[in-house]
Amino acid sequence: MLEFLPKVKFWYSPSFLAIFALLFFSIIALKDLARPGFYTSHDGETHVARTAQYYQAITDGQIPPRWAKTLNGGLGSPIFVYIYPLPYVFGSVIHFFGLNFTASFEILMALTFIFSGIFTFLWLKEIFNSTSAAFIGALFYTWVPYRFSLIYVRGSISEALAYTFVPALLWSLTKLSKNINFKFTAISSLFFAAVLLSQNLVAYITLPVIAMYVL
Repeated sequence: MLEFLPKVKFWYSPSFLAIFALLFFSIIALKDLARPGFYTSHDGETHVARTAQYYQAITDGQIPPRWAKTLNGGLGSPIFVYIYPLPYVFGSVIHFFGLNFTASFEILMALTFIFSGIFTFLWLKEIFNSTSAAFIGALFYTWVPYRFSLIYVRGSISEALAYTFVPALLWSLTKLSKNINFKFTAISSLFFAAVLLSQNLVAYITLPVIAMYVL
């Protein structure tokens, strides 16, 4: 009987309940993404088209992709030479499992919302050692009106993805500051690369803040 106590403690731990609550609130925030059809936004269709081109480039043997052969009315474009690739990498991976490109876009957008809240919770929990403070901070980070503008108005998957990895990077840097080791050095490097490869403008904006945080 006693061997089940650690499992019970996990399921009823404050951190688990806080993350569960974040997931519940995420369902409320993202329910409109589950409606039939693709919603209208500023950049959503553009990102879907780029994801389709990225996936096609991979299947054509371009590794890494450089040329989008049917953009610009069929004339093609070297867009993947200079644009951020990570949103289209993830979108292509989701599409690979059988979902169409619009569904892949909506799922990836939902995942950015969910994981940005989880990463923010982990980061703030590491700083304040308070589940309540971390939960409130994560809730504010995900439910700030700008996030809904990114999802439902602008449809900017690249920016939404970048703002997912910023708190992840801050969390890993906080862990690294407490215990300098290879594990969190590698994790911090991966999250830093993810910010750079998700959206270069977000990287330019947040890197000075991250540098000051490190100092």
